[in-house]
Amino acid sequence: MFPPELITMGVSTAIGAVMRIWTNIREDRHQEFLQLMESNRLQANIYKEAREFQGSWSFEWTRRTIAILGVLAIIVWPKIVPVFWPDVPVVVFTPIYDKGFWWWNETLQASEWDWQYGAIFITPLDTNLIAAVIGLFFGSEITKRR
Repeated sequence: MFPPELITMGVSTAIGAVMRIWTNIREDRHQEFLQLMESNRLQANIYKEAREFQGSWSFEWTRRTIAILGVLAIIVWPKIVPVFWPDVPVVVFTPIYDKGFWWWNETLQASEWDWQYGAIFITPLDTNLIAAVIGLFFGSEITKRR
């Protein structure tokens, strides 16, 4: 038979080990919680700084200049060229709708590029580009806090 002291010592050792493991788990969770709180605090500061960002004069004018030059180069310039130089060819995009190879396929859209002389064209590309530029520029202006 085993002496009772040996059984008591074995049981108390097992209980002590379980309690120590449980304590370590609790400490790890506590440290994880503290790190999560610190991370949330840092992230909240980053969000706050981003919300309260006041662009400098040069930052705002750089953005405006890029938007204006984009509109002038992509939209206005191709419309002015045929007026002043009618002999310069202008390449225009024409969508072509073609039935697919199989009878159950949907209609496919292909592109055809044509040369035109002395005419001003407003294409879907022009419309989409100007809508994107206007949307991005005014969308950021609308959300500013005054």
